[in-house]
Amino acid sequence: MVKKLRLTHDKGEAEKMLPGVVSMIDKLAKRGLVHKNKAANLKSKLAHYINKLGQPGHHQKHHKAS
Repeated sequence: MVKKLRLTHDKGEAEKMLPGVVSMIDKLAKRGLVHKNKAANLKSKLAHYINKLGQPGHHQKHHKAS
């Protein structure tokens, strides 16, 4: 789901996907599959990416999926 979100270039669609992705990341952290700090950093980067979508001058480049 993270990869799909990062490949999305539509801000509205990305905003709809974010809560589900954040919930999935939180569950992975809770189960110990991802460190809690790694989960927090990933959620922060995804939110930052979505906030930049649609802004003038934002280059649509492919992001490395985690």
